[in-house]
Amino acid sequence: MNVILLVDNHEKTRHLYSVNLEVYTGASVVQVDSIEDAISYLEINNPQIVITRSKIEQRNAGEKLHGVLKMKEN
Repeated sequence: MNVILLVDNHEKTRHLYSVNLEVYTGASVVQVDSIEDAISYLEINNPQIVITRSKIEQRNAGEKLHGVLKMKEN
């Protein structure tokens, strides 16, 4: 089964995206609301897709998660 990691600190938006992604893609969506939770998830799981807001709590979420994924790749 395909898994999508959805990182969004806005609960209503995260839920809306999650429902739509599940319906339209048939994938399982894992929702987290912080960069730290996303990193913890990525340490032990390998989702096929990661979707995130560019900024979460004034931090550049996309860059941080990209760095984690690149390190995991090596």
